[in-house]
Amino acid sequence: MTLSDDRWATSLLVELCAHRLPHGNRTLLDHLLGVKQLLREWCAVPAVSIAGAFHSAYGTERYPLRLWDPSRRTELREVLGLDAERLVYLFCAARLPSVHHAATLSGDRRVVALRSGATALVSEAELSGLLMLSWANRMEQTPVDEAHLLRPSPAERALLTSEALSAIDARTEPPAGVPTLARLLGTGEAEAQSFLGRFPHEVAFSSGSVDRFDGLASMPLVELLRLPRAAARSFHRRGNPGFFGVPTGHEMALFDHGFTLYLHHVRSPSIDRCTAALGRELGAIPGRTRASLFASRKGPGVPWHRDENHNFVCQLVGQKSWRLGKRDDQSRHGVTSFASPDPQELAEPANVDTLTLREGDVLFVPSGTHHTCETTTDHSVHVNFQVALPTWRELIVQALRSTSWWRDGSLDASVARAFVGDVVRPDVRARLSEILEAMPVTQCLDGLRPDALLALVDENAAPK
Repeated sequence: MTLSDDRWATSLLVELCAHRLPHGNRTLLDHLLGVKQLLREWCAVPAVSIAGAFHSAYGTERYPLRLWDPSRRTELREVLGLDAERLVYLFCAARLPSVHHAATLSGDRRVVALRSGATALVSEAELSGLLMLSWANRMEQTPVDEAHLLRPSPAERALLTSEALSAIDARTEPPAGVPTLARLLGTGEAEAQSFLGRFPHEVAFSSGSVDRFDGLASMPLVELLRLPRAAARSFHRRGNPGFFGVPTGHEMALFDHGFTLYLHHVRSPSIDRCTAALGRELGAIPGRTRASLFASRKGPGVPWHRDENHNFVCQLVGQKSWRLGKRDDQSRHGVTSFASPDPQELAEPANVDTLTLREGDVLFVPSGTHHTCETTTDHSVHVNFQVALPTWRELIVQALRSTSWWRDGSLDASVARAFVGDVVRPDVRARLSEILEAMPVTQCLDGLRPDALLALVDENAAPK
């Protein structure tokens, strides 16, 4: 058998237990063979195709589980071939944002940053192979409704095969008929553009038919509460305020006993279409526009608080009175914690605006807006489309990380006697000024990529 034979690759991967390792809702084996199949359809050279079947063998930045010990590279090289094994090594060892940034550089050999802090020089053919691997890896595991969030840059397109470009373009075309921003707001395109001019700084309200919610309002509550979700929590105003976990199957019982139910990141075809469309039109962080479902009985809801995301509140069933206070524009860094709440955050503010949401209404609440709400009918159900926008701080940090200047090993040198008391020494201050003046602003801006920003946001959100 040849290396391009799927049976050979499958046999070796099974021997390495890839069929026993999880990868999302499937096995790692399913994913690896799926990537290899895409590469074959994209007419990749044999070394790239076989690398696709083993692209995470040494463990990657986002998937650290290993099939092969990196200290035994020589053995895998004898099996896969020199070119294929080098691509596998580089794909596992590299910081992928730097691979995509390398496409914008010139020269026969380009610099790629490795996770170890070192760098590697890659040829144009190797860079093309790495980009083919990266895009096949993305396309193989990206849901159809989210694929249009990903687009190769012009520099990357020059290094991908025409077959790959055709396939990627077909997958990344925005889906037709999805609920657009204009439809969700119940306005025309001109009004939607006017909203974008004020977004995300002002509260907005619109009335309309529940039809714009793609059938969600007609679903029985018991079915809504069974939607796939990342987490489910409940809240009750009695005693100390706080959220509690909801065991699967107990949703209706808690709801009937007066608990407010919060289902985070719910999924359905219509919800996925809407979150994808909103994220694209609002220029949000890819994959970070999500939907959450709230179901509550008559009475007060969550106390005064602030949320980290910008929310489009869509009233599906019943009525809810919203009370809005002042906005604190600190995005994800100024939200209310019910575990150790600030008494001022839970207190009613001096100036309050009140709005009543009826079925079919949409309310846009910017992040950091002080608010509370109360169900005024027997029960209420609404969906929040939560939009996460990048902060200037995150854009700056990601821009710096994308440059060779940031990866210069000399920046890791220790600075002896940096301070005199609580003041930076003059010579250290002067040297730091020289370093900052050498910062390549153009390269920083050219290296900004949504996928790299997403990795940074995930990193910031990870438990310390």
